[in-house]
Amino acid sequence: MTGRPARRPRRRRRRRHAPWAGLVASAVLLAGCTPAGGPDPGLVATVGDALSAARSAQLGVQQDERSLLLPTTASVVYQDMAEELADAARQLELADAATAIDSRYRQDALEATRAALEGVHAAEHGRLADASHALTGASDALARLEKQ
Repeated sequence: MTGRPARRPRRRRRRRHAPWAGLVASAVLLAGCTPAGGPDPGLVATVGDALSAARSAQLGVQQDERSLLLPTTASVVYQDMAEELADAARQLELADAATAIDSRYRQDALEATRAALEGVHAAEHGRLADASHALTGASDALARLEKQ
């Protein structure tokens, strides 16, 4: 011991913030979560669902072309993907486009989803080449939309 008295640590004063400061901070954080000018995240999620179904149908068509699927299995795959795509199209049709960007995005997504649905219907009727072409174009369009 050196003979010096022990120092007591200083207490820091807590600053009082206005009660609305938390709300302002939350609003700023939430506003930063969505890109400015980007489409509605709900529309983007629906496009992701449609893309997943279109790619699954595309894979089914590829396997069907190589005779790797039994006819009953192929039929079930096409029916399931047609239902998924129809659900996505219904969600897009019912979605309320709040901005011009959302409206254009919704329209493009509907076109691509309907094209994928037509491809699945072609596959159900045995027109695998037509189905493959339609599903490839639709999948590419949906993938571009999902990246926006």
